[in-house]
Amino acid sequence: MSPIDREQLLGYLLGALDDDEQHHVETRLNREPELLRSLESVQRSLEPLERVPRFYEPPVGLASRTCRMAMAERGRAAPLPQLSPCPASRRGSQGLRFADLAIGLAILLAAAALIAPAVQSSRFNAQLLTCQDKLRHLGVALTQYSERHGGYFPMVPPRGRLATAGIYAPVLLDHGLLTESSQVVCPGSPLAEDRQFRVPRMAEVRLVGGERAGELCRQMGGSYGYSLGYVQDGVYRATRNLRRRHFALLSDRPSLHTPEFQTVNHSGRGQNVLFEDGHVQFLESPKTPYSSDHLFTNDEGRIAPGVHVDDSVIVSSTAYPLFSDGPLDAAQE
Repeated sequence: MSPIDREQLLGYLLGALDDDEQHHVETRLNREPELLRSLESVQRSLEPLERVPRFYEPPVGLASRTCRMAMAERGRAAPLPQLSPCPASRRGSQGLRFADLAIGLAILLAAAALIAPAVQSSRFNAQLLTCQDKLRHLGVALTQYSERHGGYFPMVPPRGRLATAGIYAPVLLDHGLLTESSQVVCPGSPLAEDRQFRVPRMAEVRLVGGERAGELCRQMGGSYGYSLGYVQDGVYRATRNLRRRHFALLSDRPSLHTPEFQTVNHSGRGQNVLFEDGHVQFLESPKTPYSSDHLFTNDEGRIAPGVHVDDSVIVSSTAYPLFSDGPLDAAQE
């Protein structure tokens, strides 16, 4: 269980989540048995707190003794220091010295320094969870597509203007499995600031030419990267839905300008990954937790189709063209 999941489950048990977060956790609990088991584990760890008395009966006479002690201390206390008037007081109004203002400002800055990281962390977690929800919905849409197409996911063409990993989004849109362009926009990505973004239809991509065609192909997959197929016996093949737990299907899109092609989404701290069996996981490294497989390169260390059926390679939907090693024969098994 990730630290983010543990934090959410703890907040759920303590009633510390807002309505949207509460609903999000309840939805996941209903469809993820593993998360439900984790909830039960966290709940067991809190059981010792239930045995601690929440209310104590105060000793008789505690209030009166406290008042007498406070009055005695007041008699021995030194008089409170008086603030020196600033020049404005000469005109009949009270003011503060510069030192007093500096102390007040320092207190405000210290409070801001404590609060700002908490606000930033809360925003990061909210964006991360929203991104995970979007990937799960895309996973459902891709599964439905595979059920209608002989068990295969959308194929990235090996040549032509559609030979880019972002093709999955227009395909889902044309089949009624994607209803809004915002579904392929990660809230923690730079694209989230573009209010004009939209997923084009396949017909539009085929009809336009020139620079506009390249622009559509680069943007149509949104904030995510999609898995290429693989090459076997010189034939490029589409990915078949085998519901593998270890096979990465979608993720926050990789960047060619960062170490190990780490995504710039989520402040570069890691990427959400949708696996073929439908579960989503946040990974701080491009290496998968199930093997030494790299999310963004094949087993030969190249940004290219996999070299065998279990070799998943997620490529940025903005990459164009993808297949630069020459033409390939293409087939669905």
